[in-house]
Amino acid sequence: MKVVLNLWDGTRFDAIFKVHRWVGLPNLFRLVQNGVLFTNVYTQEPALTPQCVARIMCNRQGKWISRSLWEKMRLKSCFVGYPEDSVRGYLRKIPHCDLLDVLYNRTAELRMERSAKGRAFLSKHRICYPDSFRMNVARKKIPHYDFSFVYFPGPDTAAHECRDMNKHIYHHGSPYIHAIKNCDRLLGGLLQTLDRSAPNDYVIIIVADHGMSDGGRHSIGKWTDKEIMQVPLIVMGKGIRKGWYEQATHHTYDITSGIVGLFKGDAHRTLFKYALQKYA
Repeated sequence: MKVVLNLWDGTRFDAIFKVHRWVGLPNLFRLVQNGVLFTNVYTQEPALTPQCVARIMCNRQGKWISRSLWEKMRLKSCFVGYPEDSVRGYLRKIPHCDLLDVLYNRTAELRMERSAKGRAFLSKHRICYPDSFRMNVARKKIPHYDFSFVYFPGPDTAAHECRDMNKHIYHHGSPYIHAIKNCDRLLGGLLQTLDRSAPNDYVIIIVADHGMSDGGRHSIGKWTDKEIMQVPLIVMGKGIRKGWYEQATHHTYDITSGIVGLFKGDAHRTLFKYALQKYA
């Protein structure tokens, strides 16, 4: 079985419904209709992306996902596009894990750092590889790995553009809306790859690391800012019930034990308990 964790950076829970109503998210709502939508999943803190991703990929004790599982079962994992350098050291400790650095174009950033104008730009924005490039890498690699983490940075970047323009993230023509729509288009490519390489033998998980404020911020949020803390979690695939809305409250660090449970066969002890078909 293959498991793919697809992270949509900065996508808040209410955004998937609003954007679907406005411009349509057919691939994401294919998962909702044929899988499980968790309606009460929250981030641990409104932190910067590297910290949030680290928490999602670790358990409550801070141990990285599946390290012992990878050592015992020799499952292979890959990370297609991953956040800042602060996370890289932890990922390297995972056995049988390949890191595919196809998020930030560090060569282009080094060139920009030579000019004052370039440094000013980089103080607010990173230079990313095109989504199409990252998606092509993901589609080539997923068939060869048991677990794949695929990172979509677009919504977070677009929300910060709204912040810089001093506009609401849902304003007419908002780049945030279009970024989420683009994530849905990219998701279609992941689904095609999984349907071809592992038909009826995969689980795909969509989650966000944090939401965004109406003004396109997240790192200044508070525990009471529900729009930042509440994130979508959608699961579809082998052994997962269809059309279920799970209303129990969970945190993103619970996802780690759920993924390990899918491989070990004890997912019924994790947040996925009532998402499994045998509990339908």
